[in-house]
Amino acid sequence: MTYGGWEVVGTDYRELPLGTTIGDALRRLVRERFKHNTAKRIEARWGLDPRTARNVVTQGNVSERTLTKAALAERWALWMALGEELFGQSYAEWEEQRLKSIIEEAERDLDRVRRLRPQGPALSERSFAQRAAGVVDDAEGDEPSGSRDCSGSVRRSSGRTRQAQG
Repeated sequence: MTYGGWEVVGTDYRELPLGTTIGDALRRLVRERFKHNTAKRIEARWGLDPRTARNVVTQGNVSERTLTKAALAERWALWMALGEELFGQSYAEWEEQRLKSIIEEAERDLDRVRRLRPQGPALSERSFAQRAAGVVDDAEGDEPSGSRDCSGSVRRSSGRTRQAQG
């Protein structure tokens, strides 16, 4: 297991166990892809100097600049391969898993709503929302014809205004 470090202001340096670093993953990927003369192949393909290419292949040392050069040369294929190497699954597999969990959560929520709905009063959603907003006249129990202005008053079509109760 490889260790990475971090430092928080006011505390000592701490070691963090990391499964795989990007450098390690990149080293494995290039060794697997280019079986022979790996350093020379990535040197030419990515535009690296010989020492940097050797460091990638032997040590897995990858600077931001080296990673940028590799990404520009390999495009999306590099990111997809690195993702699989680091996370143990492809992006498509991750996306499928995420969508399944969203669907399962939505189904659970729908079941909860179906169970709770018979327990509540027999009000339509619109009627409930209007009652909650104080739009329905308490004495008459019917909806005023008009709209609510920004002050909270209900303006009726006859021009009269009534302050909403609530």
